[in-house]
Amino acid sequence: MQLGAQLFGSMKLYHQDPDAFLSALAAAGYTQVEPCVGLGEMALPFAWPQAELAAHVSRAADKGLGVDSCHVFAAAFWEAVPAMAAVAHEHGFRRFVVGWRGAIEREAVDRFARHCLETALALEKEGLALWLHNNAAEIAAKIDGLSAYEYILRACEGHLGAQVDTGWVAVGGEDVAAFLERNAPFVRSIHHKDLAALTDDPIPANVALGRGIVDPRVAYGFAAARGLGQIVDQDNSLGDIREDLAASAEFLLSL
Repeated sequence: MQLGAQLFGSMKLYHQDPDAFLSALAAAGYTQVEPCVGLGEMALPFAWPQAELAAHVSRAADKGLGVDSCHVFAAAFWEAVPAMAAVAHEHGFRRFVVGWRGAIEREAVDRFARHCLETALALEKEGLALWLHNNAAEIAAKIDGLSAYEYILRACEGHLGAQVDTGWVAVGGEDVAAFLERNAPFVRSIHHKDLAALTDDPIPANVALGRGIVDPRVAYGFAAARGLGQIVDQDNSLGDIREDLAASAEFLLSL
């Protein structure tokens, strides 16, 4: 099983001692890492800058960790296809992930969907793929009887893949199993996230998989049956996020 760790929630630890952190992930059973990447001049504390990717990717490879997908951040991702193609050519990334930002209004969602479709089609010409990650807001908001997230996927006619974050699906008020089955034709990757509780907190407390209210076995079974990538995406921790990531890997690898 190829098991990945999304680095967003653990970048502080990564920056403190990259080699030790990556070694701990590899020892826990992870085979991939999924970073956030700032394209061009975009500088963010939780992202690998594009100009520094070679060093980061090489460090991960030294620990036996591959990098196949990344979350991309740019002023306008639909204008950054050349940058994504360069990252793919130079570092081997094949899947680029974006997310919704801003207020969810019909006109803005339609415009965002058009940008996603145009970008996905352009990347397909390079043998690459565009995926959409969800948060809670675009799951809770409804357009034409669908969540805004599902509306965008369908507007892109199968060219945009879904990277479904199970924790945010639950926060958005959807049943994870039903959501996955309903959107099976679009799902390309699973982000496993478990939560201590469902609250109105915009940043809910995350816990190791199997210790909260989101049953990871549901998404695991869905992904395993389809050969989809599975990534642990823990944004924060009530304790030590390194211990949580190790416990999450142990849980998934035992299934």
